[in-house]
Amino acid sequence: MIQPQRKPLVRLIELPGRVEAYEVTPLHAKATGYVIRIPVDVGDTIRGPGDNEPGTLLCELQVPELKEELAQKAAAVAQAEAEVLQSDASVRVAEAAVRSAQAKVVEAQAAIKREESQYVRWQSEFQRVSQLTESGALTRKVADETRAQRDAADAARKVVAARIVSMEAQEQEVAANLEQARADAVATRSRLADAQTGPRNQAAVRVFPLEAGPR
Repeated sequence: MIQPQRKPLVRLIELPGRVEAYEVTPLHAKATGYVIRIPVDVGDTIRGPGDNEPGTLLCELQVPELKEELAQKAAAVAQAEAEVLQSDASVRVAEAAVRSAQAKVVEAQAAIKREESQYVRWQSEFQRVSQLTESGALTRKVADETRAQRDAADAARKVVAARIVSMEAQEQEVAANLEQARADAVATRSRLADAQTGPRNQAAVRVFPLEAGPR
């Protein structure tokens, strides 16, 4: 004879399914490497990127290739900086040459005025002496000496005039050198800016979440 007993009724039903996390965070590294540090653990709160904030640091990757790139970048920066210093010095030298050429032109222009006045003086003196010589008041020797003085003054003013032309050409040359030096300085600064771009002080990649939210 069977005695009835009070027991809970258990029913088992097998259904297909899967388990998913309440929150997910996709990880995307811009460079492949070796994980050297994971500052988060299971159960930690993960913050996604916000305004001017990358979010929670998930891990750091060591990238050996970046070390060599970093060394090359540092060498390129050092070379570009040296070129900038050299180009700046070239600009200063060219500026000094321009100032010197300009001063020489001004000096030559003042000299030709002096030589012109000397020529006018001896030309007037020669005319006066020639009249006196024709009248017999002075000898031919005095007229010849005066003519020689006039011719010397004329030659002197022509020499100074030629010197002015030469110095003006030199001034244009040094001015062109200055413009070239300034252009070279701009080019070297551009190369320096290019060399300074990219990672310079790190050889590791820091990985942050792209987004974080319930799922």
